[in-house]
Amino acid sequence: MRRRLKDAQHWPSPEYRRLDQRIREMEDAGRFTSGELAGLIFQRATAAYQMAVVQDYGHYTEQLQRAFAGRERKDEFDEKLFLETVKQMIIYADGSLKTEFINGLTIEGTYEIRTGR
Repeated sequence: MRRRLKDAQHWPSPEYRRLDQRIREMEDAGRFTSGELAGLIFQRATAAYQMAVVQDYGHYTEQLQRAFAGRERKDEFDEKLFLETVKQMIIYADGSLKTEFINGLTIEGTYEIRTGR
């Protein structure tokens, strides 16, 4: 999986630059506690992480392809396959459903509402 910046033209963010400048000033002056410096470094890392987005579509698509490769259609529920491939499924009372796979793709469909047994 790779990370890329959400908005590379605004990197680093003003918050990141402010924290980075403060860290450099503290290091240059030599007046800081290790806890204070560690806290600022953590805040700077948080600011950097907030500007990044994981590009994992390809990775998870390959994982889906491996999970489904060579499988024949089954009429019974395969819990292991479901847990490996589905991120979430929303089932609505009106008979519709939405399935989101681990790579972010979604499909929508309907199901038959059965009453009684």
